[in-house]
Amino acid sequence: MNNLAICLEQGHGVDSVDMDQAFQLYQESASKGYLPAVYNLAFSYLIKGRQSKLPEHFRQAARLFH
Repeated sequence: MNNLAICLEQGHGVDSVDMDQAFQLYQESASKGYLPAVYNLAFSYLIKGRQSKLPEHFRQAARLFH
């Protein structure tokens, strides 16, 4: 799931980039305890925070990075 999310995020081997689907796959993979997915999910929250300026995204990123 994590690898598919990376492909969707970067547009490798897919028709178009789909950040929403990638985010969902990172969440699902992270919930199963896959540590690289936890990191990727945290980084995704950081990117969302930079785009939206919502403090909750930064808090989620910090929680996951910790």
